[in-house]
Amino acid sequence: MDRDSGGPAILRLKLLEAKIVARRPMDEDARRHAASLIDALRRAIAERPCLSFADVVAKLKTCDELSDGALDAPAEQLRKTLIKDALAGLARVEQRR
Repeated sequence: MDRDSGGPAILRLKLLEAKIVARRPMDEDARRHAASLIDALRRAIAERPCLSFADVVAKLKTCDELSDGALDAPAEQLRKTLIKDALAGLARVEQRR
């Protein structure tokens, strides 16, 4: 799975796929790889600009999932980045209308 292709909405779909696969029984090495992929996809979603309303929603949904539990400092920073960029992306999308 190439985490670098697509905008936030496409990356969100890849994230959901990775989370489904991670629920399956697997050895510890595969589990670590899946967790690493999920983290990388979350960061990629945060880093990509919003070009559509679907991208804004993808960032907000990813942020919402991060808010479900106690967050360490990097996860909290990622959550803030997702919110900030989603709001900026929403303004950009609205200006294009």
